[in-house]
Amino acid sequence: MQQESESGLAMFCERRMYAASRATFYSFLSGAFGDRPSSRLVRLIRDGTMVSFAEAYPCSRKYAKHLRRIANCIDAHVLQEPLAIEHTRLFVGPGEGYLPPYESVQARTRVPFPGAGYETVGADVSVSPGWGAGNWPSRTYPEPAGYATYAQTAPSLWGDAALDAQRCYAEAGFETSAAVEALPDHISTELDFMRLLCLAEAQAWQDATSSAASHALHRQRTFLNHHLLAWVPGYCCLVEGQARHPFFAALAALTSGFLYEEADLLNQLHGESLATTGGNA
Repeated sequence: MQQESESGLAMFCERRMYAASRATFYSFLSGAFGDRPSSRLVRLIRDGTMVSFAEAYPCSRKYAKHLRRIANCIDAHVLQEPLAIEHTRLFVGPGEGYLPPYESVQARTRVPFPGAGYETVGADVSVSPGWGAGNWPSRTYPEPAGYATYAQTAPSLWGDAALDAQRCYAEAGFETSAAVEALPDHISTELDFMRLLCLAEAQAWQDATSSAASHALHRQRTFLNHHLLAWVPGYCCLVEGQARHPFFAALAALTSGFLYEEADLLNQLHGESLATTGGNA
């Protein structure tokens, strides 16, 4: 009995650390897309902190090479100001090269498949989300139960995707830090929401409340499948093609790959949760 108790505590501790680490990575991605590169962000990359993080955890280990590329280009050019200029060109605009970082603008449609299948389709990308340096395959993900799908009819700011993202935030009782300055479906806001959900999961494991942890995981899986995966891989393809600086090309490749890895991880954890709760997760 004592061994089982110790094993359970060890599992809770491991899950808590893993969720907290994923939150850290989402924070990094949200900050990189949302703000002009700060001295803190540059320092985290240059000193190897983010490379070490990527190498330490299975969900991001294979993408450490992209962070090394970023670190190398910053070391070579001492680039905070040039990075800020390129960030403005790509994500703030207006002007040549501007790629609006909003789901309502970029997500052309969502295509439900018969049964539980769900495929993501990016805007203005005629190839699969696997196009680009990462060569990640197009995938179909199971549709989480209890989610009311919606149709994005035309690209526009404050479209259906923004309204639905705002609903998700309200239902979870969260106000994302990025939401103060960005619309609900800005890429940084959506990534920041995943950070908050990971932190909620970590707290649930800390409190040894497996039901709350399962609920947080369900929210993560639902939001990832129906929002981030609906447009970010295709958007990252556009960024890779448009970026004039390797920082943002590498960031796009890292983001796309990490989200696909997250989808696999959350599907696995969802299955484990169903097994332990008798299908009630």
